[in-house]
Amino acid sequence: FDDLRGAGAGKKFLVQFAVAGALFAAGSRIELLSLPFVGTFALGSLSLPLTLLWVVGVINALNLIDGLDGLAAGVGFFAVATTFAIAALRQDPVMMLFMGALGGAIVGFWAYNFNPASIFMGDTGSMFLGYVLGVGALRTSQKSSTAVAILVPIVALGLPIADTLLAMLRRTLAGRPMFSADRDHIHHRLLDLGLSQQRAVFTLYGVAALLGAMAVVLTLSDSVGSILIVVAMALLGYLAFRKLRHRAMSRDVGAKPAIDSEAACAGLAQAPDERRLRHGLRLAAKHLGISQVRLVLEVQEDGDTITMSTRSDEGDNVPWYGLEVAAGPMLAKMEYRRGQGELDVSTLDSVRRALSEACIRVYGPGPSTSG
Repeated sequence: FDDLRGAGAGKKFLVQFAVAGALFAAGSRIELLSLPFVGTFALGSLSLPLTLLWVVGVINALNLIDGLDGLAAGVGFFAVATTFAIAALRQDPVMMLFMGALGGAIVGFWAYNFNPASIFMGDTGSMFLGYVLGVGALRTSQKSSTAVAILVPIVALGLPIADTLLAMLRRTLAGRPMFSADRDHIHHRLLDLGLSQQRAVFTLYGVAALLGAMAVVLTLSDSVGSILIVVAMALLGYLAFRKLRHRAMSRDVGAKPAIDSEAACAGLAQAPDERRLRHGLRLAAKHLGISQVRLVLEVQEDGDTITMSTRSDEGDNVPWYGLEVAAGPMLAKMEYRRGQGELDVSTLDSVRRALSEACIRVYGPGPSTSG
């Protein structure tokens, strides 16, 4: 439906909350809260909203972190491995079976999704992965008798959850729409530090693996040990946040980011076929802070329309901007929406060159390239 008709944030949330509500009705819910030195108590009427927020939150957390080739798949795999290990400790063979099957599926997909990717997860894939992980973590943690049962799934999925909460806080403080696109996610900050896509992805793999290991340790720890682990993780997270925030502030006051318009368009310019052209344009749009992009390719005899969009929609009050590129036998018309306004001249030139090179490589030089 999203590909054919388009589904904004409101429609997606409606379906997600409906699915989470059906899950709650089927008996998968957060009913108990266990805290160190406090004990365990029933949530009562709070069970429904907490269950809905958890499931919908994890669905969108995995969706938001799907910004680099292989990132969501890798983070999802480490979360699956963590849930599998906890299910094994809890002697839950059914959840072990589900997580083992999902882990195998991710590995098969991962081989073709790592940079440079030839297949892509899309919203449907990342949301499904987030849903299964959210439900799996919920069910395994609720079977736990540890004093920090509520923290185990949060730590296991700590990376996408932290990225989502920071995005919400950032957009709220800036007065921007909650679901607008930006280039301040954790993986963008790593790119701005000068890391390549592969290095940034491997760095976040390490973070996800560390958090997964800590979640397993939490299930085996007593109250004092759990508190020490949580404090240590909070301190490390704070130091990492300060490092990334300092880099972002330096960028905002005029430092040149490592990913400029030329680098953002490099993948698009090298597209060998139409599928990679589409994907290259999506990635370039994300790097340039574009929330929605449409591309129309017109051939001399007939027309071929390609429509694509990034995950976020700025809303009807954000204007569309456009540019045209003559490339071989094609006339490429690109329209985009960007919350910060129109792209500057140098960036537009970079996009034009990259789009021209890609169209000529994919569709041939044609007679119009002479001169």
